[in-house]
Amino acid sequence: MTIGRGYPQGMPEAGSTEAPPASILLRSFDPATGKVVREFRPSTSDEVADAVSRPRAAAPAWAALGPGRRAKAMAEVRHEIHRRMDVVRSIRSKI
Repeated sequence: MTIGRGYPQGMPEAGSTEAPPASILLRSFDPATGKVVREFRPSTSDEVADAVSRPRAAAPAWAALGPGRRAKAMAEVRHEIHRRMDVVRSIRSKI
């Protein structure tokens, strides 16, 4: 099955802690060509929990920076993204 084109058969119900079968692959398509760009397996509940826990743990330090320092940090990120726009476009076209 595809992202945005239905729910793959055999996937656990939303909110389930059951791991998806190893045989399930999700596909990402290039909208311009319809070709499969990437296949990947769904994340397990533990992988999602791990991915969510890292930013949650960082949130207090980020909040403690205050608005001015956060704005400066985000401006630096924006600058780096614009500086590397060719790389960003290349990556974006492959996902």
